[in-house]
Amino acid sequence: MDGTAIAYSEDIGSVVRQNEDMLLRVAQRITRDRESAKDALQDAVLSVLKSRGSFSGTVPLKTYLYRTVVNKCIDMNRRNGRWRTLIFFMHPDDLSDASGSAQESTGQGTLLKDLLNRLPDKIRVPFVLAECEELPYQEISDILKIPLNTVRTRIFRAREKLRGMALKRGILP
Repeated sequence: MDGTAIAYSEDIGSVVRQNEDMLLRVAQRITRDRESAKDALQDAVLSVLKSRGSFSGTVPLKTYLYRTVVNKCIDMNRRNGRWRTLIFFMHPDDLSDASGSAQESTGQGTLLKDLLNRLPDKIRVPFVLAECEELPYQEISDILKIPLNTVRTRIFRAREKLRGMALKRGILP
């Protein structure tokens, strides 16, 4: 292993340590299972370590790792047949349950998750990354490999659909 490979491995380790909680939250929201999220995160780190020769450095290593985690989770969901329920909306504190299931303190949180689960995947993923993880739109664009304006449009559409569903259910006046 040459000096560049060692430095790259140390950089990845540092990025993972600094962002592990956030990466795990994203993975858990996508897989809907804490153990699957841990597996996906571990697979993503190993994949990034193995691909050190193909990492161009055109995006920050953190963004590259996020993208890899999201892709590993999506692949895992496809394999597990859970693609239609890709991401659910919850407060990060709700993820602390050891079994990985959400403990809702209010019916409103459950209703919000239900509405979010009804969104098509392509608008739900950018919405959750923006609203739950508070990632900048540019970073979401880099993670999902879609143009910045597409990110903006999809988040706008997700908000409009959520508003419409909430109006239909009488949640909003």
